[in-house]
Amino acid sequence: MTNAVWFSARTFLLATLWFAMAASPVVAIGQTDELVVPENATADNYGDGWRCDTGFAKSGKTCVVVIVPENAFATGSTYGRGWECSYGHKETGDTCTAVFVPNNAYLVTYGDSWECSRGYMKNANTCNEILVPVNAYLSEFASGIGWECERGFRAIENTCAPVVIPENGFFSGSTHKRGWECKRGFSVAGSTCEVVQIPANAHLNYFGNKWECNKPFRQAGDQCIIK
Repeated sequence: MTNAVWFSARTFLLATLWFAMAASPVVAIGQTDELVVPENATADNYGDGWRCDTGFAKSGKTCVVVIVPENAFATGSTYGRGWECSYGHKETGDTCTAVFVPNNAYLVTYGDSWECSRGYMKNANTCNEILVPVNAYLSEFASGIGWECERGFRAIENTCAPVVIPENGFFSGSTHKRGWECKRGFSVAGSTCEVVQIPANAHLNYFGNKWECNKPFRQAGDQCIIK
């Protein structure tokens, strides 16, 4: 076959293929359904979604009108309820009710609840005065009672009693329990500090209030032995 004949045959085949493709229907790959924008909504500028117009909120595939109850204001958001309660009111179902503030209390920052003033403690829907005993002070860190004893005193029921430190003891800084600890080498025995009796082949433990055996000895009663 000469070059001229081969070229003519090749040209004829390409032309036939081009006409066949042109006559065939075009199939869209990955084509999605047409975006349906509900009433009172606008298609997003980006993506394939939509958003409700101002004054309407999304509910499923529709946009419903935002009904702002009394003592509330429209947020302009198209999600959620579309409204919030005014300061001093709280959400109760589909309404906004006034926050009841008892005596000696104040509204919190967001205005939907209250807290007791300093010197008072919440009890149900009231604020009771905190009775601070002698040698004590108001404290927000004292859960349940609202006060702590001054240094050198410890809480006993509703009073602050002086911390009595025994010989070989020191003030622990705690206003609860006994308020003191024994020095290293001594252990608590009632209201006193007694010396730790260390047997042979033993030493004081990390806390200094008991003893433990040197390795490889093992404790057997009040002594250290090799097993």
